[in-house]
Amino acid sequence: MTSSLPLCVDLDGTLIFDDVSRLAFRCLLKKGNVCKLLRIALSSLGNVARIKHEIAAIADLDPATLRYNEKFLSYVISEKQRGKKLILSTGANHKYARCIADYLGIFDKVFASSESINLIAEKKAKRLVDEFGRHGFIYAGNSMTDIPVWKQAAGCLVVSPLSGVLDTLKKEKLKFKLM
Repeated sequence: MTSSLPLCVDLDGTLIFDDVSRLAFRCLLKKGNVCKLLRIALSSLGNVARIKHEIAAIADLDPATLRYNEKFLSYVISEKQRGKKLILSTGANHKYARCIADYLGIFDKVFASSESINLIAEKKAKRLVDEFGRHGFIYAGNSMTDIPVWKQAAGCLVVSPLSGVLDTLKKEKLKFKLM
């Protein structure tokens, strides 16, 4: 894999073992905010980006309490120390992505979901291609929604893959490195 290309890192299931949107949702449930969650669901009418945005507006997460994939995080830090540009590229809401990036202090840029865009799959692939060009980046992810991104990347890093991911990568004839 070309060492001068930026490394774009997914958050949920890759850099951390959890999903920040689900953690925030659970946090709101534990605090008894069921009415607020129902209002968000009804007002957003299935718009996932809007739902993530509304939840992020009322729920905070402490990045120090997240379960980081320490082995992969060590790899990412070593890449940063070698001079590689690092981009946190996630479907998580921008509030959480920025908070985690600031906490870790290693990312050069953050691409994340907004109120109107759920930055996953083809939308994430397009954002990265718009920024770095086709085959102009290396991408680290773990799920089926990462397949469109890997198809546009110069290098595929697979971290803690979910069921079916490796078989799909092989079927698509994409070369990858299992982390």
